[in-house]
Amino acid sequence: MKLNKKLSFSSLFLIQLLFLFLTGCHIRYGLYDDDRPVEIREKNFYINNFTKLDIGNAMRVNVQRGDHFSVSAKGDRINVDDIDMTERNGVLKIYYRNNRNRRFPMDISIVMPNLRAVFFSGASESNVEGFDTGIIDIVLSDASKAAFNVRSQFLNIDLSGASSLNISGECQKINGYFSGASNLYAFNLYSDEAEIDASGASSVRINILKYLKARASGASRIRYRGNPSIDRNLSGGSALERD
Repeated sequence: MKLNKKLSFSSLFLIQLLFLFLTGCHIRYGLYDDDRPVEIREKNFYINNFTKLDIGNAMRVNVQRGDHFSVSAKGDRINVDDIDMTERNGVLKIYYRNNRNRRFPMDISIVMPNLRAVFFSGASESNVEGFDTGIIDIVLSDASKAAFNVRSQFLNIDLSGASSLNISGECQKINGYFSGASNLYAFNLYSDEAEIDASGASSVRINILKYLKARASGASRIRYRGNPSIDRNLSGGSALERD
C-alpha cells in the first residue's frame, strides 16, 4: 500500500515537471498553438506621396520626419505576409488582411517629410517626432497609446475608448475632444489657446498661456498650468483645477 502511494506521488510529480517543462518551452521559444516557432522577417514597402496615416490591429508604430519616404514592417513572417498596405488620396493605410489572434508584435517604421493627420486604432502603440507643420489631426481610438513631439500652429486631438496621448512641443491652439476614460498628458506642450471638451471620466493635463475654454462632464477632470483667462462649463461631478 505504501509502495503504491509512493509510485502515485512519483508519477504525479513527474507529470507536473513535464508540464512545467513544456510550458517553459512554449514561453521561451514563442510557439503558436500549432507549435510553429516564430520566424522574424523584415520587409520594405515602396510607397510615397502620403501625409496621413491610418494604422490599427495593435501594431507598434514609429514615425519620424525625413526628407524621403521609407516604410518597413518587422515581425513574424506570417504576420508580415498578411499586411495590407495601401496609399489612397494621401492616406497610408496599414492593416492585416485577415482577422485572427496574433501572439507576436508587429513593428512599423515610417519616415516621411510632412505629417497632416494620424488615425491610430485597435490598441496600437505609436511614437511620432520631429515634425514642424501648420495643422496636425491626432485621432486615437480603441485603447491606443501614442507619444508625440511636434511643433504646429493648430492641433486637433480626438481621443476615445480609453486611449492615451503624451505630447510635447509647441503650438498656437489646441482643439481637443476626449471621451470614454481617455487621457491627455500635455504639460510639456506649450500652447497659447485651447478649447477642451472632456466626457466619460476622461483626464486632461494641459499647459496654456492665454485662453482656455473648458467643458467637462461625466466625472472628467481637467488640470492646467499657466495663467490663461478661462471660460468653463462643468457638470456631472467634473473638475477644472490649476496644477
